Amino acid sequence: MDEIGEYISEDEIVKSIYTVNACDYDQIVLYKSGEFNCKYKTNLSGKLKQVEKQELPDTIKKSFLDSKYGTYETIEDIILYRVFGKYIGRNTGKEYGSQMLGSYATTEFSESIIDVKNRLALLPQWKNTKMYEVKFCLPKGNVINVGMAAPQPLDKKTFAGGAEQIILPEVSKEEMNKWVLGYRRIGARQLTKVPSYPFTSVEEVVDSMNLYSNFCPECQCLNIHKIQNNEKKQYTFVGSKGGIYTMQYMCLNPLCGYMW
Repeated sequence: MDEIGEYISEDEIVKSIYTVNACDYDQIVLYKSGEFNCKYKTNLSGKLKQVEKQELPDTIKKSFLDSKYGTYETIEDIILYRVFGKYIGRNTGKEYGSQMLGSYATTEFSESIIDVKNRLALLPQWKNTKMYEVKFCLPKGNVINVGMAAPQPLDKKTFAGGAEQIILPEVSKEEMNKWVLGYRRIGARQLTKVPSYPFTSVEEVVDSMNLYSNFCPECQCLNIHKIQNNEKKQYTFVGSKGGIYTMQYMCLNPLCGYMW
């Protein structure tokens, strides 16, 4: 039985997964939030100098675990990440969400939309769509506040938090734009490799009808083709461990052509 619950006979299998640029579902292993990016996140050791503690507003203090944080000056350039996304309300016409350049950042990239929601404890009422992530380089000589993201309760569950949380200095948007290294789209599937940031800009505000558009997991292209029933025989493959999978989508970027 394939990924979409249809039986595929052996004579319908076209070729091995290794002969095409397609997802090898046999190799996908789910992991706990933070387990992957902990190997690659920015290590602040030796890059900060502690300075006199800044007094932050209570609302910001409470976003840190046990309201504990420290104030530091960066003595080296550091790589940071920020999750963002805004949308236009269907009935109100107003903008909601989180802008691409703001006060909060973190030392770790997003593993998936669900994982980053948990790691940064992003409550739904804050309306951050989490569609995008910006990677930027904070220059040395800036003063930041550092702690761990506090857990946030919601109804009968809790978003765990636990990511390293950074409060950035107050600077102009023009200055922050100079720090940007790139943008990417955040997907629903967990990452299996360190992400790239291919975009120099993204559509910060989207219509609510266009939230979470499907995109290629490899090149992040939006130009994709949904494989139709009459094409499925052509796009059925054997995985590296013998699993049989029918692809659902194909990237139409000629430099990519990934299928998943």
